[in-house]
Amino acid sequence: MITFFRPQLTHPIETMAYFLSMAGHRVRVATNFGISDGEHPWSLKRLERFGEIDILPYDGEARVSEVLIFSLVQHGQIAHELRRWRRMAKKTFCLASREGHSFSLRERARQVVRSFPHYLGARQIAPLPHVHPQFIANTELRDLLQRPFDQHSKRKYKVCFLGSLTPPERATRLRQIESVVTSLGAKSYWHVYGETGVRGIDPASYLEVLTDSEFTISPPGWGGGYTHRTYEAVLRGSIPIIEDPERYDIPFKDGINCLIANPTQWDEATSRAIALPAEQLFALQIGVADIRKLLELTVQVESCQRLINKGS
Repeated sequence: MITFFRPQLTHPIETMAYFLSMAGHRVRVATNFGISDGEHPWSLKRLERFGEIDILPYDGEARVSEVLIFSLVQHGQIAHELRRWRRMAKKTFCLASREGHSFSLRERARQVVRSFPHYLGARQIAPLPHVHPQFIANTELRDLLQRPFDQHSKRKYKVCFLGSLTPPERATRLRQIESVVTSLGAKSYWHVYGETGVRGIDPASYLEVLTDSEFTISPPGWGGGYTHRTYEAVLRGSIPIIEDPERYDIPFKDGINCLIANPTQWDEATSRAIALPAEQLFALQIGVADIRKLLELTVQVESCQRLINKGS
């Protein structure tokens, strides 16, 4: 039995729980049923609908685990109930407090202080790259995300962005490029929600737009800049425009399988994408097809299994 101890659920924990369940493990999640903010209530509902993972109260009776996995924190404290669960576990792993590899010295120091002494004796593992958990938990969406497509067919949109104005760092980038994208008219897809009161589109339509777009704008998100949109674009064969390749676990290279933007010059990167000659566009599409293989679901499940085996 593999147990995830996480009073407030996060996408990395949720995703790893799905992957390990798909690999044939018995999985349980010890969590808080009373939290109503952040991603927690949505993650809890998806886990319940998934139906193959046991969900228990983190402050209830601790159960025996072959492997116990918990997250380090940068804010607040780790729930003291973890001690009881650790005593009942044969092996204990800990995950970094957020996705991505770029932690400042201050962030590292805060994680060490806030998580002490729980990480002592626990093997550290890194969260896997992942798409939004809704595309893993829901069978129909999972099939849509992975369905085959013709990499060389002409796409309806030159460039797209679908997502929220938050965090503020993202809004700053979007303001730099909005006029460039919208000037394309019907050759672009621009759907921003959040402060404007506009709602997001449904997940299936979102995947359809990615599939119809040559380039997907993927500015920084929450959690230090990581955003699952980048991986979803790649899986649908759309070339991501990013500024932070170091945030990801796949070999992004400018002009090979992505375009990299300067944080203050997203308009230049977007204009570059729009003006790219056909032969360079074709080469980028081939590059994206190559790294897409690293993100296929079977590969992700196998990678999660190897992560646990290696930590053991």
